[in-house]
Order: sequence, then C-alpha cells, then structure tokens
Amino acid sequence: MSRAEGQDIHYQYQVAAGWNPGVNCPEPDFIIPKLTEGKNARYVDIKTGQMASEFLVQGAYHYGRSGHGWEQEAENYLNTIEWLNAETGFWPLFHCYDFERVRYQNGVWDNTFSQEWGRNIKEWLDFVEKETLQPAVLYTNPANYQQGLWDYGQRWMDDYELWIAQYPAMDFSKLAGYPSDLTKQPWLGSVPSWRIWQYGISTHDGFRLDRNIYNGTLEELCEWVGLGDCAPVDPPPIVIEDPIEEPPVDNGLTELLDDIRYLVEKIMDLVADAVDRLV
Repeated sequence: MSRAEGQDIHYQYQVAAGWNPGVNCPEPDFIIPKLTEGKNARYVDIKTGQMASEFLVQGAYHYGRSGHGWEQEAENYLNTIEWLNAETGFWPLFHCYDFERVRYQNGVWDNTFSQEWGRNIKEWLDFVEKETLQPAVLYTNPANYQQGLWDYGQRWMDDYELWIAQYPAMDFSKLAGYPSDLTKQPWLGSVPSWRIWQYGISTHDGFRLDRNIYNGTLEELCEWVGLGDCAPVDPPPIVIEDPIEEPPVDNGLTELLDDIRYLVEKIMDLVADAVDRLV
C-alpha cells in the first residue's frame, strides 16, 4: 500500500509556462491549483481549470491576506469556483486556506500575524465547508502554525484538517521512500496531525513542482472527499447572488494597490495627529 501523491500548481509558474501533467512530470493522483488571493485577486484561467478538471480528485486553494475580511475572501473564492465550473467543469472536492507570510525584498512581510487573522481563518474555513458541504483544510507550516496561531492563543486548529508544508530535503532525488513509505512523517512541532503533506520540490523539464502526499491510499483519499469507490460524482450547486463574468488573471497589482492605499491612510492619520499636537 502507498500514499496518494499530488501536486499544487500556480497559473504563473506552471500553467502559463507550459507545464503539462503526465508529459512534463509523472501524473499525480490529485491536483490543487491556486484560485484566489485576498478579497479580489484571481490567479487562475480557463486553461488551468481545464487541466485540473481532468483529474479525478481535484482540490483548490486560496492565499489568505491578513488585512482582508473573511467574508470578502470567501466570496472571491466561491465566485471563482462557480465561474470555473461553468466554463470548464472544474469542481474542487476539498478547499484549502493558505496561511503563511512571505518577506519581500525590502524586508516587509506581506501578512501580519494577529488574533483577528486567526479568527478570520476559522470563519473562512467554517463558511466554505458549510457552503460546499466538502472538507476545508488549513495549509501552513509548523513555524507559522506556532508563531501565527498557537502563540496568539489560538487552539481551534487542533480540530481542523491540516495540509502541512515541511521539507526534509529540497532535492527530490534524496526523498527515496517518502511517497510510498507509510512510516515517514513530517516534523510537526505543536501540530497534532496532518491530512496532506507538502514534502518537497522536484524539477521536471525545467518546471519546479511542489510535491505532496495524502496521509493514506488513493482509495482512502477518494473516501475522504466523498467519491466512495473513486467514481466521479456530480458537484453540488453553490448559490451565488451576483452573476460573474470571466475575469482576467490578476497579477497581484490590485492587492499591492490596496496595501499602498492602506499605508497612505495610516501616514495621513499620523500627520494629522502630529499637526493637532503642534497646534
């Protein structure tokens, strides 16, 4: 018996660059494309949806932003799923919230850890799971789990499905046994358990791909997402109030402008406060 293996993909780094599963790399058992980021950015196109829809087990993930409301982020994610399903038939069977922070070249973090962000993540997961009737999963790594949630008094994560990023080696050639050996485990720290493990990166035909394994066999993965004997099922409907049109792929400029506006407003508030003190 061996664990099911999967790949998570990004429009910019894989799809737009010409990646093709089964051609540029071994075909995985499941696929997890990035769909959205924050409250209004989309990182997916029809080609991505068409590729992902060919897999029996399809997931999807949303990159969370600390300064955005969970309602807007959930709406952005669910609207994108509805549009992709109508255009390509893509329908994720599990949904992931990417909780992490990345340091820009100027040393500034793209996200800020706080109790409020932790509560918003829980709300997003609960809402998406309720709306889709499918598993909602928290993606993070042991360090962010500890520093961004545990250290802020968050404990709700212990009861939620987890997709853990923890690399024992960056070179896939050194990972002999990891996809199949059921005794291999990531170092979890304070993390209690895991559903999916992003265990490394491999390169095929010049494409760098994140490698993941499910904590069980392909049959167990199918059972978890509701496929039973691994036979396709029709997706349940999601009711979206406002009609949506096909959007262009957002390169993140919208999010950057939102951050700049926020900083400008803060600076203006500080200047006004300083003027008041001088007067």
